[in-house]
Amino acid sequence: MHQFPLSSLMINVLICILICCTNAQAGVVVGGTRFVYPEKQSSISVELKNTASKDMLVKISVTPDDGRQLKGTLESQPLLPDKAFIATPPLLVLKTR
Repeated sequence: MHQFPLSSLMINVLICILICCTNAQAGVVVGGTRFVYPEKQSSISVELKNTASKDMLVKISVTPDDGRQLKGTLESQPLLPDKAFIATPPLLVLKTR
């Protein structure tokens, strides 16, 4: 029988493949991916579920279509457009069921 030694490149590739093959589970489930905001309503509600076995800290933010993170309006010149959306509360603890 011939033995084929593993090169360091092959070992590195195998390690990278094993690192990338991980299991992921969502601790917080959002009740949708897109939300229609009717023009005449002052607010909408979004359902969040904690499927984890412990409490989860959730940070809520609003992002525009191009993926930029919107900044707060506490500065002298707000970075938000005139008709911006506000997600409240911005930080919350989602209890387990």
